[in-house]
Amino acid sequence: MRKLLFALMLCIAPGAFAHHGYDTHYDGTRLISLKGRVVSFSIENPHTRIVLEVRDGRAVAESWTVETVPASRAAQMNHPLASLKLKPGDQVSVAGWPARDGSKRLGGHKLILSDGREIMLRPAINLPVRRE
Repeated sequence: MRKLLFALMLCIAPGAFAHHGYDTHYDGTRLISLKGRVVSFSIENPHTRIVLEVRDGRAVAESWTVETVPASRAAQMNHPLASLKLKPGDQVSVAGWPARDGSKRLGGHKLILSDGREIMLRPAINLPVRRE
């Protein structure tokens, strides 16, 4: 019986830990802004992603990955992101929450296109925000 229970746990455990809450990965108490050039834009699950090349006065650009809502949720909610056509080279600004692990990842909050249009990517993580 113990072996059967252990085998069952091994089958179930990967799915249980496959995805955590957004605030597990991103620091909802800090909101930062980045301006950069789109390298890639993918509408996929589990999350739509924008990869940016950010120079920010540096000689060498940094690559940042911005994670947004899942593609399935964007389509269900008729979210503007579902029909957005970002192309490599497009200049954008994004505000979001930095990764808790210090990596160059951002939980996307708001996207500002080069023509000034603003797209809400994800509402607040329900924590007090400190702007940087």
